[in-house]
Amino acid sequence: MRDVYVAGVGMIKFGRYPDRDVPDLGGEAVLLALDDAGLALRDVELLAAGSLFQAN
Repeated sequence: MRDVYVAGVGMIKFGRYPDRDVPDLGGEAVLLALDDAGLALRDVELLAAGSLFQAN
């Protein structure tokens, strides 16, 4: 078994985004997490993301 680490986190501001879809919002959060970790996407072996609610 290998060690796993949370290297960075990213979260967008809570709110309504009628002009943006879920993949776009998630992509923003991923970029924030990468920046927080000081990493580039090419440095990541696995990315795990979740969303509790998705509603209009």
